[in-house]
Amino acid sequence: MEKISKNRGVLFFIFLISFLTFVLFWPVFLQNKIPFNANLLASFYNPWAQEKFVNWEQGIPNKPTGKDDLLIFYPQRTFTTSVLRDREIPFWNPYSFSGNYHLGLSETAVFYPLNFLFFLPAGRQEILPQIDVWVFLIIIEPIIAGAGMYLFLKRIVKSEKSAVFGTLAFAFSGVVIVRSVEGLSVGHSLIYLPYVFWGIEAFFQTKKIRFLWIMLIGLSFSLLAGWFQFTFYIFVFALFYSTVKLYFVKNQTKFDFLILTPFLILPIITLFHTIPTLQALLEAPRVALEGRIFSYQHLVPITHIFTLIIPDFWGNPAVYNFIGKSEYKESILFIGVVPLVFSLFSIFKKKKKEELFFIGAILISFILAIDNPFSRFIIKLPLPVFSSFLPDRIFLITTFSFCVLAALGFDFLTSGKKEIVLAVIKKSFLFLWIIIFILFVFLLVNVAKDPGILGRVDAAGINRNIEAIQFRNSIVPMFLFFITTFLFLIFKNKYSKNIF
Repeated sequence: MEKISKNRGVLFFIFLISFLTFVLFWPVFLQNKIPFNANLLASFYNPWAQEKFVNWEQGIPNKPTGKDDLLIFYPQRTFTTSVLRDREIPFWNPYSFSGNYHLGLSETAVFYPLNFLFFLPAGRQEILPQIDVWVFLIIIEPIIAGAGMYLFLKRIVKSEKSAVFGTLAFAFSGVVIVRSVEGLSVGHSLIYLPYVFWGIEAFFQTKKIRFLWIMLIGLSFSLLAGWFQFTFYIFVFALFYSTVKLYFVKNQTKFDFLILTPFLILPIITLFHTIPTLQALLEAPRVALEGRIFSYQHLVPITHIFTLIIPDFWGNPAVYNFIGKSEYKESILFIGVVPLVFSLFSIFKKKKKEELFFIGAILISFILAIDNPFSRFIIKLPLPVFSSFLPDRIFLITTFSFCVLAALGFDFLTSGKKEIVLAVIKKSFLFLWIIIFILFVFLLVNVAKDPGILGRVDAAGINRNIEAIQFRNSIVPMFLFFITTFLFLIFKNKYSKNIF
């Protein structure tokens, strides 16, 4: 009976995450649209970019999103596929500039296993159309990320509901969704993070070697997907987690130290990918041009923390009014209002070792991404490659940690003692309400000084006033937080019997 119950839980999870992914990408299935901005080519290239048309006096309309796929990744994939079909390895791309490295660019992801879907046969056609495979690889990103998160959380929480809750928070978090449509290689590099943590946790619980293989496969797939900075964060983050788990393991034996082998083997088995990349790096002008100067532009202000509650606190490029530092896709931090509330339960309650680790990860990632003397010092260090990392990309670690804490907070809510649970809930909501009240009053005062800013637009019909953007974009998140608070009051003392 227990096995049947587990199977039902897994089937329900698969149905739920697949259904939500369908809802998210419904235009693909119901309107035959594609999440790829090929129609923007006219906006970027002459002579069309310079022409003026009737009713388009400001130029051809374009949304400044998804440009990397259009200008870089999709053309690279076209070239890669054409060369591999001729049974050759694409070391060099004669069509990029006056000729450029191709295999060594890493993000070309020549050897990424899932990219071999581009060679599947399709009836009368020799292979599937590239755009169809491209869209499929976009759509499955939340599902792949969610499956790994579910397997990991099942190892550290008591309740199936808690695991599903934390999984959905991560699978549909800002960083996963934005990166699924902003750089195919980028998104596929980050979605294997939870698989590595699943392998770590499962190995310590079962002592079975196969979970070391899962760790190694997760790390390898992330590296081969082509976005090294995310792989580096996953590698270091998982290595620290493994070391901490190793330190606290009871009756430690030499066998436990096998947890370190995937980290040692990874550089060796991926030399076919890393050697060409290193060669390209050594000859790249970016080293001479001081890449760290670009990195300073991606240190975000301390007020960026507000995007945990209001995701578009600095606007959104899809509606032409993003005015924040860095870029929207690089600095996205939002996991959802409700998961954020549950993550605070983990922070305010008596904490376990796992919770302390992920709270520490959040603090460290904030210190490295927020503009402060220490983060600037790190960028100044003469470290090849690492000094030119965009610092706010470490919010991947922040997002993952918040989602884990949300699952643990849900677990605490449904299984903890009522008196303790109520006390933690009060502290969490009091803390959030104080912040939100101060923030909303600040925004309201700015608007009250000049109410006309809410309707003031430029020649293109866009309101780029910072106070207007922040006030308008705060209304929906604050309403959701109000509803969440109301639900907690309604279901008081009955949390374990209700699903929010």
